Amino acid sequence: MAVKSANIPVSSLLQQEKEVFNHLYGCPFLLECYGEEITTTEDGEMVYNILLEYASGGTLVDFVKKSGGHGSILQGIAYIHSHGYVHCDLKPENVLLMSSENAEFVPKIGDFGLAKKIEKSKKRKLFSCLGGTTSYMAPKTVVDPIQEPPSDIWALGCIVFEMFTGKSVWDIGDRYELPTIPPAISKDGKDFLKRCLVKKPTFRFTV
Repeated sequence: MAVKSANIPVSSLLQQEKEVFNHLYGCPFLLECYGEEITTTEDGEMVYNILLEYASGGTLVDFVKKSGGHGSILQGIAYIHSHGYVHCDLKPENVLLMSSENAEFVPKIGDFGLAKKIEKSKKRKLFSCLGGTTSYMAPKTVVDPIQEPPSDIWALGCIVFEMFTGKSVWDIGDRYELPTIPPAISKDGKDFLKRCLVKKPTFRFTV
Protein backbone atom coordinates (compact mmCIF):
# COMPACT_ATOMS: atom_id res chain seq x y z
CA MET A 1 0.00 0.00 0.00
CA ALA A 2 1.11 3.57 -0.74
CA VAL A 3 0.12 6.64 1.25
CA LYS A 4 -0.31 10.19 -0.07
CA SER A 5 -0.20 12.77 2.69
CA ALA A 6 -0.63 16.49 3.27
CA ASN A 7 -0.88 18.66 6.35
CA ILE A 8 -4.55 19.38 7.09
CA PRO A 9 -4.41 23.13 6.27
CA VAL A 10 -3.07 22.41 2.75
CA SER A 11 -4.86 19.12 2.04
CA SER A 12 -7.75 20.42 -0.09
CA LEU A 13 -6.42 18.90 -3.35
CA LEU A 14 -5.81 15.57 -1.66
CA GLN A 15 -9.32 15.59 -0.19
CA GLN A 16 -10.68 16.44 -3.63
CA GLU A 17 -8.79 13.48 -5.07
CA LYS A 18 -10.38 11.19 -2.46
CA GLU A 19 -13.81 12.54 -3.41
CA VAL A 20 -13.15 11.60 -7.06
CA PHE A 21 -12.00 8.13 -6.00
CA ASN A 22 -15.35 7.74 -4.18
CA HIS A 23 -17.03 7.86 -7.60
CA LEU A 24 -14.41 5.96 -9.62
CA TYR A 25 -13.93 2.44 -8.35
CA GLY A 26 -14.12 -1.10 -9.68
CA CYS A 27 -12.16 -0.44 -12.88
CA PRO A 28 -9.06 -2.63 -13.25
CA PHE A 29 -7.25 0.15 -15.13
CA LEU A 30 -7.52 2.83 -12.43
CA LEU A 31 -5.46 2.96 -9.28
CA GLU A 32 -7.47 1.65 -6.32
CA CYS A 33 -8.08 3.77 -3.23
CA TYR A 34 -8.48 1.88 0.07
CA GLY A 35 -9.61 4.76 2.24
CA GLU A 36 -8.51 7.83 4.17
CA GLU A 37 -7.25 8.64 7.64
CA ILE A 38 -5.98 11.49 9.78
CA THR A 39 -2.78 11.01 11.73
CA THR A 40 -0.65 13.15 14.02
CA THR A 41 3.08 13.65 13.55
CA GLU A 42 5.62 13.68 16.36
CA ASP A 43 5.49 17.47 16.20
CA GLY A 44 1.74 17.41 16.83
CA GLU A 45 0.72 18.39 13.27
CA MET A 46 -2.49 16.87 11.86
CA VAL A 47 -1.94 15.07 8.56
CA TYR A 48 -4.57 13.93 6.05
CA ASN A 49 -3.76 10.65 4.25
CA ILE A 50 -5.30 8.64 1.46
CA LEU A 51 -4.39 4.98 1.19
CA LEU A 52 -3.65 3.76 -2.32
CA GLU A 53 -2.77 0.61 -4.18
CA TYR A 54 1.02 0.31 -4.41
CA ALA A 55 2.45 0.37 -7.95
CA SER A 56 5.46 -1.93 -7.75
CA GLY A 57 6.37 -1.27 -11.39
CA GLY A 58 6.84 2.47 -10.99
CA THR A 59 5.31 4.86 -13.55
CA LEU A 60 4.83 4.84 -17.31
CA VAL A 61 7.82 7.18 -17.60
CA ASP A 62 10.07 4.30 -16.49
CA PHE A 63 8.22 1.88 -18.78
CA VAL A 64 8.51 4.14 -21.84
CA LYS A 65 12.27 4.35 -21.35
CA LYS A 66 12.49 0.55 -21.35
CA SER A 67 9.93 -0.52 -23.96
CA GLY A 68 6.66 0.52 -25.55
CA GLY A 69 3.07 1.23 -24.55
CA HIS A 70 -0.16 -0.47 -23.51
CA GLY A 71 -3.79 -0.22 -24.68
CA SER A 72 -5.27 -0.50 -21.18
CA ILE A 73 -4.78 3.24 -20.63
CA LEU A 74 -7.57 3.94 -23.12
CA GLN A 75 -9.96 1.64 -21.23
CA GLY A 76 -9.18 3.53 -18.03
CA ILE A 77 -9.94 6.88 -19.71
CA ALA A 78 -13.18 5.45 -21.10
CA TYR A 79 -14.22 4.51 -17.57
CA ILE A 80 -13.41 7.98 -16.23
CA HIS A 81 -15.41 9.72 -18.98
CA SER A 82 -18.35 7.33 -18.66
CA HIS A 83 -18.65 8.35 -15.01
CA GLY A 84 -18.77 12.04 -15.89
CA TYR A 85 -15.20 13.06 -15.06
CA VAL A 86 -12.25 14.54 -16.94
CA HIS A 87 -8.83 13.61 -15.55
CA CYS A 88 -7.18 16.92 -16.64
CA ASP A 89 -3.61 15.77 -15.92
CA LEU A 90 -2.93 12.63 -17.95
CA LYS A 91 0.80 12.12 -18.44
CA PRO A 92 3.24 9.21 -18.10
CA GLU A 93 4.03 10.14 -14.49
CA ASN A 94 0.35 9.58 -13.59
CA VAL A 95 0.12 6.13 -15.16
CA LEU A 96 1.36 3.60 -12.62
CA LEU A 97 2.42 0.04 -13.32
CA MET A 98 1.04 -2.88 -11.30
CA SER A 99 2.41 -6.41 -11.36
CA SER A 100 -0.01 -8.98 -12.78
CA GLU A 101 -0.30 -12.75 -13.03
CA ASN A 102 -1.06 -12.66 -16.77
CA ALA A 103 1.32 -9.90 -17.83
CA GLU A 104 4.52 -8.34 -16.57
CA PHE A 105 2.76 -5.09 -15.68
CA VAL A 106 -0.72 -3.57 -16.02
CA PRO A 107 -0.89 0.23 -16.31
CA LYS A 108 -3.36 2.02 -14.01
CA ILE A 109 -4.32 5.68 -14.07
CA GLY A 110 -3.79 7.55 -10.81
CA ASP A 111 -3.55 11.08 -9.37
CA PHE A 112 -7.09 12.45 -9.55
CA GLY A 113 -6.28 15.63 -7.62
CA LEU A 114 -7.10 17.84 -10.63
CA ALA A 115 -9.99 15.75 -12.01
CA LYS A 116 -13.21 17.65 -12.64
CA LYS A 117 -16.83 16.60 -12.76
CA ILE A 118 -18.72 17.38 -15.95
CA GLU A 119 -21.94 19.26 -15.33
CA LYS A 120 -23.51 20.08 -18.69
CA SER A 121 -25.45 23.11 -17.53
CA LYS A 122 -22.36 24.68 -15.95
CA LYS A 123 -19.68 23.14 -18.13
CA ARG A 124 -17.88 26.26 -19.36
CA LYS A 125 -17.93 27.90 -15.94
CA LEU A 126 -16.73 24.72 -14.22
CA PHE A 127 -13.80 24.20 -16.57
CA SER A 128 -12.64 27.81 -16.76
CA CYS A 129 -9.99 27.13 -14.09
CA LEU A 130 -7.06 25.50 -15.84
CA GLY A 131 -5.19 22.67 -14.14
CA GLY A 132 -2.66 20.11 -15.28
CA THR A 133 0.67 19.95 -17.10
CA THR A 134 1.00 22.33 -20.04
CA SER A 135 3.21 20.01 -22.13
CA TYR A 136 0.26 17.58 -22.33
CA MET A 137 -2.36 20.23 -23.12
CA ALA A 138 -3.80 20.95 -26.54
CA PRO A 139 -3.01 24.41 -27.98
CA LYS A 140 -6.66 25.49 -27.70
CA THR A 141 -6.79 24.46 -24.03
CA VAL A 142 -3.89 26.75 -23.21
CA VAL A 143 -5.52 29.69 -25.04
CA ASP A 144 -9.11 29.00 -23.94
CA PRO A 145 -8.78 27.30 -20.54
CA ILE A 146 -11.67 24.86 -20.78
CA GLN A 147 -11.03 21.18 -20.07
CA GLU A 148 -13.49 18.58 -21.32
CA PRO A 149 -13.15 14.91 -22.39
CA PRO A 150 -11.33 15.86 -25.65
CA SER A 151 -8.59 17.35 -23.44
CA ASP A 152 -7.84 13.87 -22.10
CA ILE A 153 -7.75 12.48 -25.65
CA TRP A 154 -5.10 15.01 -26.66
CA ALA A 155 -3.08 14.07 -23.58
CA LEU A 156 -3.42 10.39 -24.51
CA GLY A 157 -2.03 11.22 -27.96
CA CYS A 158 0.93 12.93 -26.29
CA ILE A 159 1.54 9.86 -24.12
CA VAL A 160 1.40 7.45 -27.08
CA PHE A 161 3.62 9.79 -29.11
CA GLU A 162 6.16 9.60 -26.29
CA MET A 163 5.91 5.81 -26.27
CA PHE A 164 6.76 5.73 -29.97
CA THR A 165 9.53 8.33 -29.97
CA GLY A 166 10.78 8.79 -26.41
CA LYS A 167 10.27 12.53 -26.94
CA SER A 168 7.62 15.07 -25.96
CA VAL A 169 5.19 16.24 -28.64
CA TRP A 170 6.47 19.79 -28.19
CA ASP A 171 10.08 18.73 -28.65
CA ILE A 172 9.12 18.05 -32.26
CA GLY A 173 6.29 20.50 -32.95
CA ASP A 174 5.42 23.94 -31.64
CA ARG A 175 2.34 25.58 -30.14
CA TYR A 176 1.28 27.10 -33.47
CA GLU A 177 1.55 23.96 -35.59
CA LEU A 178 0.48 20.37 -35.10
CA PRO A 179 3.37 18.12 -34.10
CA THR A 180 5.16 16.29 -36.90
CA ILE A 181 4.63 12.54 -36.72
CA PRO A 182 7.90 10.74 -37.53
CA PRO A 183 7.73 8.65 -40.76
CA ALA A 184 9.11 5.52 -39.04
CA ILE A 185 5.84 5.05 -37.10
CA SER A 186 3.47 2.45 -38.58
CA LYS A 187 0.42 3.44 -40.64
CA ASP A 188 -1.93 2.44 -37.81
CA GLY A 189 0.19 4.37 -35.33
CA LYS A 190 0.13 7.49 -37.47
CA ASP A 191 -3.63 7.20 -37.94
CA PHE A 192 -4.19 6.87 -34.17
CA LEU A 193 -2.04 9.90 -33.37
CA LYS A 194 -3.67 12.03 -36.07
CA ARG A 195 -7.09 11.34 -34.53
CA CYS A 196 -5.88 12.31 -31.05
CA LEU A 197 -3.69 15.30 -31.91
CA VAL A 198 -6.33 17.40 -33.67
CA LYS A 199 -6.51 21.12 -32.94
CA LYS A 200 -10.31 21.38 -32.86
CA PRO A 201 -11.66 19.36 -29.90
CA THR A 202 -14.88 18.49 -31.77
CA PHE A 203 -12.85 16.68 -34.46
CA ARG A 204 -10.94 14.47 -32.01
CA PHE A 205 -12.05 10.89 -31.61
CA THR A 206 -13.84 10.04 -28.39
CA VAL A 207 -12.63 7.13 -26.25
